Amino acid sequence: MKIKLNKITDINYFSSSCSKYYSEEIMATQGRQVVDAKSLLGLYSLDLLRPIDVVIETDDKDVENNFYDFISKWEVDEV
Repeated sequence: MKIKLNKITDINYFSSSCSKYYSEEIMATQGRQVVDAKSLLGLYSLDLLRPIDVVIETDDKDVENNFYDFISKWEVDEV
């Protein structure tokens, strides 16, 4: 899912929530750059003026659906 984190508070909330509520691996990609979405430093290394693609690695559909519901508030159309 493509998202855009517009404010510093959004970035901090997103990263801390991913760490706190999800034990699964969550990756944020932008072009060829791939970072751990639970890492503030990793997220800040991306160009946050552009959308980032976020993926959770899990076989549990409930966890996957819950995660994508959680991040849907930042969802943007494909660019």
